[in-house]
Amino acid sequence: MKRNLLTIMISGLFLAMLAGVPAYSSVVPTTTENSLTNAEKTMWCVRLINVGNNKIQVMKVLRKYFGLKEAKWLADSAPVIVMRTPDKPSAEAIYLALGDAGAIVDIVTE
Repeated sequence: MKRNLLTIMISGLFLAMLAGVPAYSSVVPTTTENSLTNAEKTMWCVRLINVGNNKIQVMKVLRKYFGLKEAKWLADSAPVIVMRTPDKPSAEAIYLALGDAGAIVDIVTE
């Protein structure tokens, strides 16, 4: 009896492999796993709305985080998203630095 059952099981796996059906099933994430992945995907976006009257000061702040060419492009392209990061403290740091330089900025979550 054991031998027949083993033969049936092996032949069933063999037929499944021939048909292209995997012998294992993929694991579908549960709702708690989905909520964790959604929480991890939160991105903080620092958006430069207007450079204000102190364009040179704003460009100096942007140059600390990016290169000179990118800083000039960002200052000229306002309104533009300056930084997307999952790290809230780094987003707040550039937000405060740009605000102190006289730019109009805001933080948006995605």
